[in-house]
Amino acid sequence: MKPRTRTQVLKHELMQKLKEIASEAPQPIENQTYKYLQLVYALRVRLGKTLPASVKKLMKDYYLGEMHSNTKWSYIRTIIEYTCGDHVGIKLRSRYSNALKYAYDHNINPSEVIKYMKDEGDIKACDGKFRAGLKNRKKQKGLADPSID
Repeated sequence: MKPRTRTQVLKHELMQKLKEIASEAPQPIENQTYKYLQLVYALRVRLGKTLPASVKKLMKDYYLGEMHSNTKWSYIRTIIEYTCGDHVGIKLRSRYSNALKYAYDHNINPSEVIKYMKDEGDIKACDGKFRAGLKNRKKQKGLADPSID
């Protein structure tokens, strides 16, 4: 085996350092958003279809005291409102909520929700599909505000 030259050693050390630095690089914002939404979704699924009265009261009280009056009430939206910062605008909160409700309506496993949303197009696409389904449900049932989530 041939001895390594100084250039080869430096190149190897440089590549190792670059790998170390790359492992510490911040994640793209999209990845952070999907991870956040997966946590929100996992909590919603964990709460189950029927929530204990104490949890329901806690969430309803938060909704009545903190959320904008035009915001449609749902557990997912309340979790998002409770956990996201003020830097996330109301339209984006709505988009996140609708995308997760779309996944919830399709009984997606929390470990698969990121893949599901990406397969469906992305967060915006899932939001659009949820809204389209909501319009159809309103037309079919003749309801002004169908029960959501």
